Amino acid sequence: MTLADQALVSGSNFLLGILLTRALGLEAYGIYALVWMGMTFVGGIQQTLVLAPMMSLGPKESPENQPAYWRATWTINACLSLAGGGLAMLAIATAPWWNGGPLPDYLLTYLPLAVIVYLIQEYLRRYFFIRSQVLWALLVDLVAYLGLLAFIGICWIAGELTLEAVFLGFCGAYGSSSLLGWAASRLTTVSKKKFTHQFKRHWVFGRWLVGTSILQFFSGNFFIIAAGTLSGTGAVGALRMVQNLMGVAHVLFLAMENFVPVRAAASMAEGGIAGLQAYLKQATFKLGGVLGGLLLIVGVAAPWLLGWCYGAEHASYAYLVRGFCLLYILTFTGFIFRYYLRSVEYTFPIFLAYVLSTAFSVIAAYPMVGQFGLMGVIYGMGTAQLVVHLCYLISLKKRLPALRQEA
Repeated sequence: MTLADQALVSGSNFLLGILLTRALGLEAYGIYALVWMGMTFVGGIQQTLVLAPMMSLGPKESPENQPAYWRATWTINACLSLAGGGLAMLAIATAPWWNGGPLPDYLLTYLPLAVIVYLIQEYLRRYFFIRSQVLWALLVDLVAYLGLLAFIGICWIAGELTLEAVFLGFCGAYGSSSLLGWAASRLTTVSKKKFTHQFKRHWVFGRWLVGTSILQFFSGNFFIIAAGTLSGTGAVGALRMVQNLMGVAHVLFLAMENFVPVRAAASMAEGGIAGLQAYLKQATFKLGGVLGGLLLIVGVAAPWLLGWCYGAEHASYAYLVRGFCLLYILTFTGFIFRYYLRSVEYTFPIFLAYVLSTAFSVIAAYPMVGQFGLMGVIYGMGTAQLVVHLCYLISLKKRLPALRQEA
């Protein structure tokens, strides 16, 4: 059920990318991708302050304390969602200062609401996964993702598909999904005392991860921003088109995020460091084998896949697909390291790793993209991942003896 849900999510995003690229072109798809980068920015903060702590701390709560804990996390997420909507409104209002001109009026109408319903829907689907209510997670995702696809498909057939219609459909689909999920969860707010207690726990858990999320965003996306600056939004559209084709790997990554941290925390609770290591080794071999097979198929069939999905004129970007296949191997192993660090509640190395990788990205992005073009994005992101891995390895080597003693 979990894999089916992630297939739904990634498959829907894959089809969305095809629809927008074919109907609106790479330039418009590039604009959508840049706006979506802002959505993922606030989503990253949600991941570190709400979702990641919830998935590691929630399973450790006693049965009698869990109802209050879930209500507290719901309240934390509601506050964060409103703050995210306000941040989007502020970004749009100040666009003449940082963008050199105002953004389209429809963004002021739809984007703040889109951010709010996106964060609420994401919280509810993760809540259902943690509570082993996978059917409800699947239902809320069906409403959100298939609802958006249906709306966009109707607009395309009617000849009315624009970026404004895309954001309107997003608000409607995700808003309906959020209402359904909230009604099913029956979550309410919690007392100020319990809210403050759980917020402090989440902050202690995620304080380094908040900075890490911001740094991670710029570490990876700074190369894409550089490509857009130097080559235009069409280059951003091409990169996102290729990443969209890699959605088969995203299915696995998203599924991992839903169940590996929870099982890793449970394995450590039962067997200590040895139990945690045994589980993560097993997960690495099994999931890594699946990922390797998928990436091999995508890499070999890249020209045909691009031509079939987006049109023959886009088959020339196959070299980018193969570059991303190699890059995603490093992404996978990075996930495993972070699950280890999160399970032992030692998150500072994650923050430090992205400080270093972001510093590298800021320094190297424009020279590498200027020198190597779009492949400079691949080279740069891969090097940044190697910096992250090296930091993880050094930190764990120094801290592992102490962790074993504490266990």
